[in-house]
Amino acid sequence: MGSAIYLISQYNDIQVKWVVLHLQDLERGHGEVHLPFALERKYPNAPKEWIWQYVFPSNSLVKDPRSGIVRRYHVHESNIQRAFKFIY
Repeated sequence: MGSAIYLISQYNDIQVKWVVLHLQDLERGHGEVHLPFALERKYPNAPKEWIWQYVFPSNSLVKDPRSGIVRRYHVHESNIQRAFKFIY
């Protein structure tokens, strides 16, 4: 039970950092995620909204080869697995 509480508290701390990172990205013009075309058309502001951002965002921004838009993608799953192995 203690490790679950620890993980939740760590996640909450990290989530605050992600929100700040997202706001900084928005200020620099890069705070969008890729959404399927129909969703992006139906909800034009959704790519910039916090709720649509990745739970585990990457540290770096990457230029989307199809659209040319600079975006932050998600962390590779192997990095997340490594982090959980480190905790346990």
